[in-house]
Amino acid sequence: MIDNYYQNVMTCIKTAIQMNIPHSVKADNHNVHAVAGWNDIVRDEHDAARAAFVDWVAADKPRQGPVFVLMNRSRAAFKLAMLYCKQHEDMIRADNLANSIADKEYGAFWKHVHKQQKGKAVNYAAVVGGCAGEKEIAVMWGHHFEQLYNSIQDDQSKNSFYECLDNSDGGVKFTISEHDLLVCIGKQKKGKSVGLDNIAMEAFIYGGLRLLIHVCFFV
Repeated sequence: MIDNYYQNVMTCIKTAIQMNIPHSVKADNHNVHAVAGWNDIVRDEHDAARAAFVDWVAADKPRQGPVFVLMNRSRAAFKLAMLYCKQHEDMIRADNLANSIADKEYGAFWKHVHKQQKGKAVNYAAVVGGCAGEKEIAVMWGHHFEQLYNSIQDDQSKNSFYECLDNSDGGVKFTISEHDLLVCIGKQKKGKSVGLDNIAMEAFIYGGLRLLIHVCFFV
């Protein structure tokens, strides 16, 4: 029943987020489609081809004459420059790195490295310590820290901990009220990226007192 109650509350929160909180997918395709050597080799040809195309359109798109010829030639030059960059992409990127080091422009060097590696990055490792999948990896880390935290025998601290439990009338008890949550939520910032649960902080900031009451039940 508790699991169902929790799932129902979370479903309401996520549904409210989808309906009321604007979200956008960060367009990070720039690095994927970026052409190596664009600034040095392609940009001028692209600008010339675009200017010639605009003039050709302004001239009512003639099929002959100097405007038509210039448009075709500039477009062909642009495509040839693009083809060269695509065929020599690795060489151009290597030259950019070498030039940055030779000119002692270390900021530019690491910028080029970041661009090359960013498209190859992944959000998480698929296999850790021979374990695959989120559940197996979590269990593996649980066993790891369990052994780590119990690697040193400390009877004094253990006895002190149990003594504190005995003196607390059955265990340490605490409660979190709606006021406590309001204070904590008031310190949060808006417009931040969501976590793995895809729940935005705005859901709690604008969720109202009734939502906080439900949250308190889970503590």
